[in-house]
Amino acid sequence: MLCPPNWDGQSDRRGSLALGFPAGFVSGVRVVNVIVNRSYRRSQVKSNAVRRDGLDLLCSLLDTSFAMRPLCTSLIYVLAVLGLEAVMQKECEIVGILQDKLKYKERLQYMKYYFPLNYTVTVQYEEVLRTSNVSRLRDEAITEPSLRYLWFHVSSQVVLKIRDVLPEQHPSWSYTQELCDLLEGLGAEYEKYKQGDMDIVVADLVKRIHDAEAGSNRKPVRPKALLDNCVKVMRMLYSTPCKWDSA
Repeated sequence: MLCPPNWDGQSDRRGSLALGFPAGFVSGVRVVNVIVNRSYRRSQVKSNAVRRDGLDLLCSLLDTSFAMRPLCTSLIYVLAVLGLEAVMQKECEIVGILQDKLKYKERLQYMKYYFPLNYTVTVQYEEVLRTSNVSRLRDEAITEPSLRYLWFHVSSQVVLKIRDVLPEQHPSWSYTQELCDLLEGLGAEYEKYKQGDMDIVVADLVKRIHDAEAGSNRKPVRPKALLDNCVKVMRMLYSTPCKWDSA
């Protein structure tokens, strides 16, 4: 997430108006800056000074005057936020379909009834992601995009491991493959994120998940329990930004 401008809305009003901008437009920009700065102060975004300098540098490359610099950084920040919202909208579309596929009835049928009694899949400790784990990471000020990034990698690996134990003739194979395809589509959206913006704690966990040598001890978990965790964490992370009904 880009840093907001370091403008407090108190710059010379006459200087801005002299550049040909109407008073209403200048006032509107000031309101945007107040909102942006207030929301920003509540966030835990890292490397603030570096990213603010990046916005200032971009505006200087656009050859904006000193008086125009606050306005330039404000508009760039707002456009960046709108761009992130567009990416989030696509994520919500895919995850919404995934949520339909992961309804309780389907999980019960494909991940329990079609498996032998007490059947388990061996996974890494990091691949057992529960809501309690997410709550603890939130307490450590891990950002929401980072948490969704972690959930995606855990879910992808879990579904792949379930699919890999199934022969193609198994009644659950096609269902599991559909989940893989949806997660692959979601992965294409996550490629748009800059991995450098991910929290270092999450980056380390993702590395462990994909590196068998770096991972911790393994544990046997029932397939339905793995997808139950997937669904609970998904709802925890996406219900608010995707505006899902509480039901």
